[in-house]
Amino acid sequence: MPTENNYVRKFFNENRDKFETKRQASKYLNHYGKVWKEEHNIPLTDPKRR
Repeated sequence: MPTENNYVRKFFNENRDKFETKRQASKYLNHYGKVWKEEHNIPLTDPKRR
């Protein structure tokens, strides 16, 4: 499993037209995880990984 840093870098490189910086891509991924948890009725206090 790739580290979070590599995951963000890969996501950023695949979506350069959408994000100006890696930080923006990282913030998007963090926000999307929050939305996904809310849609699936998973408490936000649960860990990101198991």
